[in-house]
Amino acid sequence: MQREKPPEWREKQKGSRGIRRGQRYRLVFQFPIREQYIHYLITNVPLDGLGGEYLEIIEAARDIRVELDAHNYISNILTKLGIDRPSGLTRVMDLASMHPEWHQYVSEVTDWLQPVVSDLMERLPENDTVDIT
Repeated sequence: MQREKPPEWREKQKGSRGIRRGQRYRLVFQFPIREQYIHYLITNVPLDGLGGEYLEIIEAARDIRVELDAHNYISNILTKLGIDRPSGLTRVMDLASMHPEWHQYVSEVTDWLQPVVSDLMERLPENDTVDIT
């Protein structure tokens, strides 16, 4: 039988802005990646100045009209192009970020992350640096 958490613990969890144990899962559900919308972004990105690699991704994405499983849009693009998942996801997201609606799409996550990063930066010792790449 699991013990009930005290009310003050629940309040602390509600107000927490950091990613603590157990909150990572909440973060995933709070900001889901909508593959169908990513598909929309990459099939409608302005073509001006795009290189061949991006044009191949767009062409593969445009061949996919409707997916029964909304989680297959990006996977099917990568499979069609024979691109490994880690580098393929990077390329797809780079391409999606070129769409004019990208900043609106990521604004909720960005707004959530800014205070978290600020809080973490304040906790660093004065001479420490962080490489977030």
